[in-house]
Amino acid sequence: MIVARFVLRALAATGCVLAIAGCSFEGGIDTAPRGTSAVGGPPAAGSTASPSTPASPAPGSPGTSAASGPAPDPVPDPASDPAPGSSAPAAAAPAPSTAEPPDAGPTAVAAPPPAAPSAAPGSGAPAGQSGGSSPTKASSSSSSSATDPCHSGDLVGRLATEDSTAGQRHAMIELRNISGRTCQVRGYGGVQLVDQYQQALPTQQVRVPSPAPAVVTVASGGTATSQLAWAAVPGDADAATGPCQPTPTTLSVIPPDETQPLAVSWDLGPVCQGGTIQQQPYR
Repeated sequence: MIVARFVLRALAATGCVLAIAGCSFEGGIDTAPRGTSAVGGPPAAGSTASPSTPASPAPGSPGTSAASGPAPDPVPDPASDPAPGSSAPAAAAPAPSTAEPPDAGPTAVAAPPPAAPSAAPGSGAPAGQSGGSSPTKASSSSSSSATDPCHSGDLVGRLATEDSTAGQRHAMIELRNISGRTCQVRGYGGVQLVDQYQQALPTQQVRVPSPAPAVVTVASGGTATSQLAWAAVPGDADAATGPCQPTPTTLSVIPPDETQPLAVSWDLGPVCQGGTIQQQPYR
């Protein structure tokens, strides 16, 4: 349809051009006789008129020469130029889109978080926390405060003798608490025999396992005691003649878990069998 319209308009334009050319050709025929001008007067002196030269039309007149030709007809736009005899249509409205938007499915709506339950009147529980799940509060004070151990500076020692048996000697170490506070001891500590020159003598401490060591709480002014036993009969490690071992003058006592010794006077003679002393835990 669009091509046919274009062809028809081109043919119509060509006919107009030919008609204009014919009109110009007819208006340009010289009918005057030879020797006279086209306007009927005699020719001017010294000039000759061409018998076949047509008169040039004035600029802008309908008789435009065929040499220059009419102005070319602009090429019609098929989309905007209506068919001959029809009125120009109004601007076409855009065709409605038939494409459907993709189905995104139902829109998820986030549910609001549940409101924290308020505390029941008089329950004392904070909001958002039920009374059954309230945290257990730590006790603000202990029923009894922890007792510090007895240090060497808190104690003084002495040696108490006990009844002896055949070939055995017995004594008791006594540690008195002079710190003005309660403290604790546990275990054996240490012992060392020392002579009058403050020289250490052979000493072998044997810890008796029974009774088992236990924590002993010593009040201010109170005492903790440990029983000692040693041999008075020479053994293989002793001298064959004379005293079995050098005679000590001091027993150096180290309280349990301490390093500073306490000097305790010793007047119980030599300790045979290489200075072996059996010691029970403090109690």
